[in-house]
Amino acid sequence: MAGEKSGSFVELIRKALNDAASGGGGGLPDELLFVPKDGKKLGRFLSEFDKPTAVIMHDKWQALMPQPCLKQYGEPCQFHGSDFRTTTWYAWTVWDYEAKAKRVGVWKASLQSPVERLLDIFDMNGTIKDRDIELSRVGQGTKSRYKARPTTPGPTPFEGPVDMPYSDEKVLEILKGMVSKLTLDDVEKKDE
Repeated sequence: MAGEKSGSFVELIRKALNDAASGGGGGLPDELLFVPKDGKKLGRFLSEFDKPTAVIMHDKWQALMPQPCLKQYGEPCQFHGSDFRTTTWYAWTVWDYEAKAKRVGVWKASLQSPVERLLDIFDMNGTIKDRDIELSRVGQGTKSRYKARPTTPGPTPFEGPVDMPYSDEKVLEILKGMVSKLTLDDVEKKDE
């Protein structure tokens, strides 16, 4: 369930990326890291790659943007157990140099997200926290593809004022701002 930590997150992410390779919300909170269409963001990951906050998300193609399952908050979830897709996304705290603030970067492990490249950086260096990383996005909506690349070949000092990641509880609180106000009936009508 969300917020649980495990040494197996890296393996879960690897599996999701392998599954994606084989074919297999409401508004956005201010604290969410947003990379604009055909844009870039420079940041420093404050959470380690193998210590994300796992978040159960629901979505449905052209009907419901990804949003956290309310069961993670001890509340009834109208989308849980329905024909809406349920997937695990991973959230990390990132220092956004442009905004000069901590943000939450949340992505599922897919070939379109930066997670695969972050895994490469982690595998090569044993960490993603010791260097600035440029996140880039090409396209928008379901045609978006994200990339991540270190800005230097080696470790660099962190130039931000805060180096502590958000707690799992704080990440979930921030992500709750993504929950749509739409009812199940509204979404099903939109899907027709």
